Amino acid sequence: MSIRKIAGLAAGFALAVGLIGSGVSAVFTDQVTAQQNISIASFQCAITAQNGVAITPTHSISYTVPTIVHSAPGSAPFNFTVTNTGGVAMDLAVVAATPYTPFAITPLTWSSSNLNVAPGGSSVASTGVSWGDLTGYAGTGPYTFTWTVNCNEHLPVGVAYYAVNNGGAQFATGTWVRSTSPIASTAVVGGGTATQSINGGAVNLAINNSGPYADNGFYVPLGTLGSLAASGYTVTGTGSQFGTNLYFDTDKNGSFFGWTSDSLSSVAPDTYGLGPTSASGTLTVTGASTFYMFCNGSYASYSLSTLASSGCTTENVTASTPVAVWVGITAMAAGTSLNTTITSAP
Repeated sequence: MSIRKIAGLAAGFALAVGLIGSGVSAVFTDQVTAQQNISIASFQCAITAQNGVAITPTHSISYTVPTIVHSAPGSAPFNFTVTNTGGVAMDLAVVAATPYTPFAITPLTWSSSNLNVAPGGSSVASTGVSWGDLTGYAGTGPYTFTWTVNCNEHLPVGVAYYAVNNGGAQFATGTWVRSTSPIASTAVVGGGTATQSINGGAVNLAINNSGPYADNGFYVPLGTLGSLAASGYTVTGTGSQFGTNLYFDTDKNGSFFGWTSDSLSSVAPDTYGLGPTSASGTLTVTGASTFYMFCNGSYASYSLSTLASSGCTTENVTASTPVAVWVGITAMAAGTSLNTTITSAP
C-alpha cells in the first residue's frame, strides 16, 4: 500500500484576493489517496511426462499402442504425470476411460494417495489396457481410450451439509439433523452437547459428555463411486480421532437419504458404508480401503475398488452411483467427550 500527499496552491491564491478585498480569507485543502494492489494467482494444470519421459507441458497427449499382431492375451501399460503449474492448490480427480470389448481398463493408481496437489507438485497416474485371447475376434480398430483429469481448486474444507446424530430413535424428528451452516449446539442423549464451528477455514467438531451414542460431522458429494475409487481422498485434522463413511445415492435423485425439514426421515432406497478412522491426524482412503456395509444380502467389508467394479447388485450400488463422503467424530459410550479440528477434507 502506498500513500501520496498532494498539497494544493489554493492557499496562496486566497491570500492574494484577501489583500484586494475588504477582508482576508483563506481556504486550505489537502488530500491523500490509498492504493492497494491485489494479484490473483493463476490456476492451471498440465501433463508434464508420458510413460516416464518429460514432455512440454500440455493439456492433452496421445499414446498409440503398437498394432496387435497375434491372438495371445496381452496388455499395454500407460502412465502420465499431472503437475500443478499454477499458484493455487488443487485436487485431482479422474473420469475413467470407456472400455471396448474385448479390452479392459487397468484400474488407475496414483504415485501419491494424497491428491491435494500444491503449486509445483505433481502425481503420476498409472493405468492402461489389457485384453484376453483374441482368437476369432473380428474387430480391427483403431480403438481410442481417453482418461480425463479434472483439476479443481482445493479448499481447506468444503461442506455441503453439517450433520449431528444425537443418539435418539433413528427416525424421530430431530434425532439426526443437518444444516448448510454449522450447528452451533445440539443436545445429545445422556445430557451432553454436540457443537460445530468454523475457524479460519477449518471445522471444529466436539461432543461433550455423550451417552450412549452420538456423532458429529459433515458430508460433501464427490462425484461417482467409480471416480472416487480411482482418485481416493485424504482428510487431516488435530485432536480426537475422526472417521469417514460413504453415502450412496442409489436412486440418483440428487439427495443422500430422505429428509423432512432437514431431519432424517428415511435411509432407503439409498445406503451407506462405514469406513476407516484416522491415525496420527491423517485419514487416507484409496481403492484398497474397506467399508463395512450391507451388500448383496449380507454385511461385510468391501474395498472401494471392489464396490466400483463389482458393485452391490441388490442395493443398486455401481461405479456410476453418486457418492458423498462423511467426515466426523463418533462417541460410542456414555460420558465420552471428543474434540477435533478438521483442517483439510475432500
